Amino acid sequence: MDQTYYPPRRKLTRDTAALLARAHRQTGLTYEQAGEMCGIDGSYFRRLTIGERCPSRSVAQRIVFALDLDDETAHRLMSESVDKTNRR
Repeated sequence: MDQTYYPPRRKLTRDTAALLARAHRQTGLTYEQAGEMCGIDGSYFRRLTIGERCPSRSVAQRIVFALDLDDETAHRLMSESVDKTNRR
């Protein structure tokens, strides 16, 4: 029997997800269009905006630049992102 431990997925806080959702709405883009601009799938982008997922640091950086996020939203998104270089 496989006893592999899978840690729970990290999620964005409700406040950060709401800031990202607001920034997305202001662009007028669909989830698919925003995702394409950020180099991610549109459904994954949607999950970020509702707080179901937490992006890696590189994805968060792409979102910050592609959507030209304001300083507060960018800072919160980056501070909650996951640094995949330190994973085991």
